[in-house]
Amino acid sequence: MNRIGTDKALDPRRAVPIILGIFLFSLIIDNGFKFMTKAIQDDLALSAAQASLQATLAGLVIGIGAVVYAALADSVSMKKLLYLCVILIAVGGVIGFAFSGSYAMVVIARLIQTTGLAAGETLYVIYVTKYLPAAQQKTYLGFSTAAFQASTLFGAVASGFVATYVSWAAMFVIPVIMVLSIPIVKRTVPPTEAVSTRFDALGLFIIAVTVTGVLLFLQAFNPLYLIVVAVGIVAFVWHICRHDGALVRPEFFRNKRFSCIIALVFIVYSVQLGYIILVPYIGDKVYHLSTDEASLLLAPGYACAIVVGCASGWVGRHLSSRLTIIIALFGIVAALAIAAVGIEVGRAVLMLSIVFFPSSFASSTPRCWQPPSAISPGSKRGSPSASTTSRLTSPCPSASPTRQSSSTWRRARWGG
Repeated sequence: MNRIGTDKALDPRRAVPIILGIFLFSLIIDNGFKFMTKAIQDDLALSAAQASLQATLAGLVIGIGAVVYAALADSVSMKKLLYLCVILIAVGGVIGFAFSGSYAMVVIARLIQTTGLAAGETLYVIYVTKYLPAAQQKTYLGFSTAAFQASTLFGAVASGFVATYVSWAAMFVIPVIMVLSIPIVKRTVPPTEAVSTRFDALGLFIIAVTVTGVLLFLQAFNPLYLIVVAVGIVAFVWHICRHDGALVRPEFFRNKRFSCIIALVFIVYSVQLGYIILVPYIGDKVYHLSTDEASLLLAPGYACAIVVGCASGWVGRHLSSRLTIIIALFGIVAALAIAAVGIEVGRAVLMLSIVFFPSSFASSTPRCWQPPSAISPGSKRGSPSASTTSRLTSPCPSASPTRQSSSTWRRARWGG
């Protein structure tokens, strides 16, 4: 397992502000590009489906990056991963700005930059769950929830004004200032002992090909892409059944509650992504607003969500995970129903929907990040650990003095 150095000056809590700052800035840039999809479409004369590709492929990279960085966090120090994060963000930003006239290069630059952003968005959660005491984890994860909502607000508003008064391409170079965080990372992030870990490259490749097939089908509705998806699903089932070091175990899919949580996270995050992208289109087609004016529609809702995110740690100590998630789901459904029925009534209706949606999303996020059950790495294949249960009310994994390894974090999060 990873062990934190014995230097008292390097208290693991000292590194939380800078890692949370990188997390926040990464999300601001990512959400900013999602909101600027319409601006990119208009400037480069693309269809809506083509313009959204830079956001959907970036989402794919972030999803796979979460697993990759969790694996690397055992064999590579947290400092080096954060350095890599900042360098990739800066390199992708420079390429994107320099070649902003070519959409192909824009997508490539976005993928490079998002590979770094994925580290920023993932390593904070890994750091908290590995190196901080269990009693404090919900509070710190609540901070990350508030940061997520703040990033959506700041990213949307900033990108709206940048796209309107400067150029959407300027969003590529803004995160280059993150290189200034490197000396702080060097000073505050404690050293860790590297240990060997298994890395399921084949499993990740199969997932990437399968999800890419789904995305391409949704772009062009070409049935040939469904063949790729079907082959990918069959290959993934074969892989996890035949290889002990696979990303997940077959037993993962038999744990109905945990599988339900993963499906829930997928649906909620997908709706969240679509919601952000749709707002500028709604502002233009329904209310005849410019991109910067449409971004202001998000302000009240995401300001409320920031408050909910900050309070989510307190809520987590008083309400069960089951009740919290149910309330959040009702709020999300109500928000979408309000928008669907009354969007043409006026801006106030849409803004009311935006208040309910991210606030409900913020209240559920820490519970989804702290999974309800896990398969113990030390137990028999498929047998639950004595320290974990399949109850939705089970507490988060504790952080022992020797800390959790990232492979344990992956098993807790993904059941693998």
